[in-house]
Amino acid sequence: MREQRYVGHIYAWEKYVDRFEEIKIKHFEELMTIGQISKELRIPEWIILELFEKMKMDKLSYKELTRRKRSNNFDKIYTWHFKQKLSMNEIYRRYGYSQPYCRRVLADKGLKQREIINQHS
Repeated sequence: MREQRYVGHIYAWEKYVDRFEEIKIKHFEELMTIGQISKELRIPEWIILELFEKMKMDKLSYKELTRRKRSNNFDKIYTWHFKQKLSMNEIYRRYGYSQPYCRRVLADKGLKQREIINQHS
């Protein structure tokens, strides 16, 4: 008799199991944080975290997420800075990537930004 009382009970996270594939794509492929996924899909963060736990899947740490994002942006920042000879300021103005971010992307691959010779001196 006691078992029948809990047959109809559904935990909050169970209502979103059918959306877990979408959540995984946003996290592992689009490299979105849990907070960003929560805002976009309108699912509370705690439910997303609970889903990862219940599905026995580790989410990416913030450090790993940002490392992967920098790795994904390397080719375009390298092309703009070294092949098209754009300065870090110009990359920021045109594409919105800050100078510290660009330096970090290059440093991750063992590169330093180009030396700019001041032609006005």
